[in-house]
Amino acid sequence: MKKIVFLSFALVGLLFANYTSNAQKVLSEQETQWVLEAQGELEQALSDPEMDETERLRLIERSAKTLKEYGQPWAYPEGDIPLQELMENNFEQCKDNIKEWSDYNLKMQHQTLEQKIKIINQLQVEVGERQLQILIPGGNAAVSLSMEFVNTFFDVNIVDGFTNGKIGNAKDLKNRFIELAKQKKLGYQIDQMIKDDKTSLIELDKDRKIIRLKENKWESIYRNATSSTFTRDGYEGAVLNSSYAAQTSTHQKGVIHTNILVGTWRFGFEQTGYFYWTFKNNGTWTFEDKMNGDQKPLNGKYSVFGSTLKLTGPNSECGDVEATFPFVIEDGELRFLNIQDPCMSRRFTLNHVWKQ
Repeated sequence: MKKIVFLSFALVGLLFANYTSNAQKVLSEQETQWVLEAQGELEQALSDPEMDETERLRLIERSAKTLKEYGQPWAYPEGDIPLQELMENNFEQCKDNIKEWSDYNLKMQHQTLEQKIKIINQLQVEVGERQLQILIPGGNAAVSLSMEFVNTFFDVNIVDGFTNGKIGNAKDLKNRFIELAKQKKLGYQIDQMIKDDKTSLIELDKDRKIIRLKENKWESIYRNATSSTFTRDGYEGAVLNSSYAAQTSTHQKGVIHTNILVGTWRFGFEQTGYFYWTFKNNGTWTFEDKMNGDQKPLNGKYSVFGSTLKLTGPNSECGDVEATFPFVIEDGELRFLNIQDPCMSRRFTLNHVWKQ
């Protein structure tokens, strides 16, 4: 009888030990912090165009080792990395600029001065912190001009500071266009700007090709670091300490943390009105359309990790379909990269440059 009881306890003990060994380990707060830092460093290394190459390689290797050591899954992007997407976006933006200004210049050539002034006044100009967004009448895409570019080509002195959406500098630019049109110099000036954009396009093409070559090396660094690192005993498939991760909400040691998007962002023009997109700390978002009339706000849910936004809603249009929006924030502007969103109305509405 004692032998049977002993064997029963032994069997229970064996089953318990097996269950414990297979249970998913939860990382401590300190370990979770290390993992979050590693993920943030990897995001930074694959996103920052200004980073020193030696530092970039160091961060990629260190992040790969940390993530592998603490049982985290492969984190190197399967598709294009954010820096590649940024380069591609810059290249496409430059192409759009050339096309829009070429079409505009061609249209202006066959107009009287009165008609030219009317067309110039129809330009929609949005002033940002470091650039202008211009919507050309009849155009297909907004074009961007940096404040240095506007000063150089059109002698509108706004290098000392843009007015964060105020209309003054927009009127200055329009007035300068009208002045050049009266002097019969506007077409020449825009031609010079197009030539400069074409030169920039060649350089951007070189840059994106260089990034493609370098990216192969970066992935190899990550792969080799992962292969040469052993996961700690019992840490395979470990999960983050959720309570600590949820509390992590500020920039620390260069890490990109979870609520970087919290606040209200807008897109639009002074003349047409704005879209407003608000991210709340509780994981919900609200969208308001003040461009096409004061409609009822739309709502949904979201989560952010590193530089990737995932969201669902609004239920009235997109239901529970989830979208993935990789993003970058530069100079107070929110830009999306390779958007993956089956809900087309949401994708087209949100795929703009947003400002807080």
